[in-house]
Amino acid sequence: MASPLRLLREAGLTRYNLIVFAMFTAVLNGLVTASVGAWLGQTYANFLSRREAVQGLSDLVYERRARAGLVVSSLRRSADLDELRHRKRAYDDVFVEWNKRIQANILRVRDLVGQRSASSFEAVLQDGLVPVLTEMDRSCFRNSDPVVMA
Repeated sequence: MASPLRLLREAGLTRYNLIVFAMFTAVLNGLVTASVGAWLGQTYANFLSRREAVQGLSDLVYERRARAGLVVSSLRRSADLDELRHRKRAYDDVFVEWNKRIQANILRVRDLVGQRSASSFEAVLQDGLVPVLTEMDRSCFRNSDPVVMA
């Protein structure tokens, strides 16, 4: 069996060649690792941003629906005025929160689907969900405001 040093000498490799090769592969390995790590970090950040956009919109819709249901429940049971006022105030707060955050959430959803202008999802939101929520608001306000203001 031939010794490793003899094989290196026969191949014409010197200690300098081995050191240069080791340094080159270390630098190349570092560059590849940093690039892949940066790409993975950016991909994960984009995933989290998209998830937050969908979650934020979903939270607003369901909180608004739940608060409206509580107001309706108080009205149907003829609950005391303090309970109705408390629930109506909570509903008003989520109504304001919706109007405050909806545009930011729509822009984040645009980013999610990769469009710069209005997306088909926005059309569904504006033509499908918003009219339903508007009718819910109208009904809630029409039925609870006279009782609360009395």
